[in-house]
Amino acid sequence: MATQPAPARPRLGLAVYVLVAFGLPWAEWIHLRQTMSLDQMFDSFSTYWFTAAPSIAGFLAALAEDGWSGLRRFTARVLTLRFAAWLWFAALLLPLIAGLLTFLPHPGDLAAGGVPAWAKVLVPVTLLNFFTGPLAEEFGWRGYLLGAFCRRWTPALSGLLIGPIWALWHVPIFYDSVFAHAASALGHLAWTTAWSVVLSLIVARARGSVLPSILGHWMVNATPAIFFALLPALPGEKQPGGLAFAAASVAVAAALAYAWRGTQWAPQGSRMVAPVV
Repeated sequence: MATQPAPARPRLGLAVYVLVAFGLPWAEWIHLRQTMSLDQMFDSFSTYWFTAAPSIAGFLAALAEDGWSGLRRFTARVLTLRFAAWLWFAALLLPLIAGLLTFLPHPGDLAAGGVPAWAKVLVPVTLLNFFTGPLAEEFGWRGYLLGAFCRRWTPALSGLLIGPIWALWHVPIFYDSVFAHAASALGHLAWTTAWSVVLSLIVARARGSVLPSILGHWMVNATPAIFFALLPALPGEKQPGGLAFAAASVAVAAALAYAWRGTQWAPQGSRMVAPVV
């Protein structure tokens, strides 16, 4: 049985989370889209500061649910290092495996990519790339929201449900690009949901720690750039990306969900059994 008390105000916590995670960035991004192009937005720090809203919302929601004691428990859980070390490697390798799967229809391209541009491999390894997405979001999606959903559902199903919410969060930025066409919108939804499942399972295996999912989120974002650097002679349409990468991501998520089908939500400091679906 669970040793952690149920949150005193779960509905208030969810309300605070939605208000902060969606309200702040949506208001700013909608305003920015009225005054500048998407390319200009990505060159503006005003865009990136508001990507931190989900993580900030996670901590504020934990505080709203259970006061300072709830915030302390949440912080201890999402930052714990008491989990198996191999989960770090899983977070790093699974996105790369998805990238490699996109070459199944044309495996010969892996040998025809030219001389790797090793210096460019380091380009994704920057503080900005770790902040936008990994640090800025994971304490919200896989920290607070996953924990809230796992009170009712399994980690895999919770990740599946969080995926579309995560995709919806991006609409004000990509409404006239990614979401302007059905195929690209569905591809983005599939890609986002697949990695939501993967990262949720990793967090559940890591006893609720968000740290390996931060690394995994970064690698998901960095994988296309890494392949471009390793295979510089390949044209863009043969590199991991688009619908091919979305399909490969779904395959990785499905395989992991099956392999880890017995995964329970048992965060640090509890003896929680699997939730009833």
